[in-house]
Amino acid sequence: MDRKSLPQASVIICTYRRDKVLMETIDQVLAQEDGLAEIVVVDQKAQHDTATREYLRTKFEEGLIRYFNLEEAGLTHARNFGAAHARGAVLLFCDDDVVLCPNWIREHLAMYEDQEVSAVAGQVLNPGRFARDAPGSFDHNQPIPTFAGIYGANFSIRKSVYESIGGSDENLGVHAYTEDRILANRLLKSAHRIAYCPSASVVHLAWPAGGCRINDSTQQTMEWEKPYSKLYWLHLNPPRQTLKWFQLLWEAARHGPLRRDAVARFWHQPAAWSGFVKSYWKARSAARGRQIPNGFWR
Repeated sequence: MDRKSLPQASVIICTYRRDKVLMETIDQVLAQEDGLAEIVVVDQKAQHDTATREYLRTKFEEGLIRYFNLEEAGLTHARNFGAAHARGAVLLFCDDDVVLCPNWIREHLAMYEDQEVSAVAGQVLNPGRFARDAPGSFDHNQPIPTFAGIYGANFSIRKSVYESIGGSDENLGVHAYTEDRILANRLLKSAHRIAYCPSASVVHLAWPAGGCRINDSTQQTMEWEKPYSKLYWLHLNPPRQTLKWFQLLWEAARHGPLRRDAVARFWHQPAAWSGFVKSYWKARSAARGRQIPNGFWR
């Protein structure tokens, strides 16, 4: 593929409370950007170890990355900030705890030779798992021209399209587990086409600390915040089938009072359930109050 025929890209890595794995992710992008992309690192409330601070400072001073540190923690806000400051025509988003395939950037960009493609969902594998014949899943092994979703750990989108749909939904906070569902829903409702590209593949390490993790004991978020994104999705797109509605409510409870650490510390159950009820009503209010796509220009 001729480099000159590909659109310029911005790789945006939003990071929160990650050190070694963040450096490894940035190194992988640097090894393959080949003049095709700038690298935008959007940190949040950074408190890194000495090695990571020095690494980020050096890469920034060498002009290899553009680095921003936000005082507010929240994945969707960080995504929108990175997009607003990006110079590329295509935004490539990856998590800060992934292993990239060797031509990850090039594979994403090649998809945009089709002018009708608005966004690209890349393949996402779990450690030790392999691509398989599973249409509709993110470990499927064949391309799909029209796809119904994206996975936040690995996707790209035209910057103009991202802006036109209002970017990512900033009603979500730190535990933004449904941000990719909401973004995909915005794309589809606006008649934009998502294509699935298995050759743009990553292994998602799902690092146990930092990021959006609800089971990270060092994560100082309120109890109501943990199930919030699941409840917000439930109220934003309530299913017509009662069984499906209860399934989504169960998913939210598994992030709240029924998650492993909350059940193990049974004496915290009253506070956990109280937080769940509070989260339910806050999510309901936020979903009903959102009249237009918010966030990107806020």
